[in-house]
Amino acid sequence: MDPVDMGILVEEVVDSFATLAKEGQIQMTFVDKIPSTVLGNTSALRQVLINLISNALKFSQQGATVIVGLSEEMHWIHLSVKDEGRGIPPQEIPKIFDRFYRATGSEQIQGAGLGLSVAKLLVEAMGGRILVESAVGTGSTFTVSLQKQRPLHETLPFPSNPQA
Repeated sequence: MDPVDMGILVEEVVDSFATLAKEGQIQMTFVDKIPSTVLGNTSALRQVLINLISNALKFSQQGATVIVGLSEEMHWIHLSVKDEGRGIPPQEIPKIFDRFYRATGSEQIQGAGLGLSVAKLLVEAMGGRILVESAVGTGSTFTVSLQKQRPLHETLPFPSNPQA
């Protein structure tokens, strides 16, 4: 894993979806462009972003807004992708990250049901977590939390082992 500037990476991926969003008449915005470096894999993080933004656009109607943001909390950087799509029924949320799972009503939308499971595997492999909050009819917010890169002077010492 290497230091990854999430602001630059998110902006790059959001920009790559600008044409698709415009074609779907969906407003896409990147907010809270905070300085945020995490330890991760750039290719894996790019794939996570692609999967989340792609889903947000697929499940949003014309005139909707997709908001991508970054925030910071203690030792964590949070990436959020919020849409105004159809939302996920509460009973389906525990299954949403399962391989090949497709939420009820998504049959007409192209996809194999792998994007969220891949995103979860990649995020967890980098020591992070991914969560979803959703309500039917109002949309979903997916939040990826990754540890901030610490400056060298903030590196935590190894625990002492008095019995060694």
